[in-house]
Amino acid sequence: MNICDILIGVFSRYFFHTSFIWTEELARYSLIWMVMVGASCAHVRGDMMAIDFVMPKFPPFLQRLCSMLRAIIGIVVLGLMIYLGTVNALGNWKVRTMGMGIPKTIPLLSLPVGLGVLFIEFVLYRDKRGIEQ
Repeated sequence: MNICDILIGVFSRYFFHTSFIWTEELARYSLIWMVMVGASCAHVRGDMMAIDFVMPKFPPFLQRLCSMLRAIIGIVVLGLMIYLGTVNALGNWKVRTMGMGIPKTIPLLSLPVGLGVLFIEFVLYRDKRGIEQ
């Protein structure tokens, strides 16, 4: 969808010497939604960025402790971001986007929805793999 939208914008600029105002806006918002949903896919595959050269050098007890601390911090930060993102998105319901005229809440919901999926996967996969992750 994103590629088609960008091609429509380029085609209209090249051949008609004008552009549709909504093409750039749709491309931006769809890209943001894809990134937020893609983060959860990367988490499931284990492709999230991490620096893990120190943890293997710790004794097993300290590794488990650090892993638990990392899990707690992850859950707290994701929960806070979901809450604040939802409050921000719902607070902008009356504001409309310039190009498409949709409520600004729709693109802003990408953050709490994407992080909500990531939160669920974080909790579920952490439970399956155990605290050792």
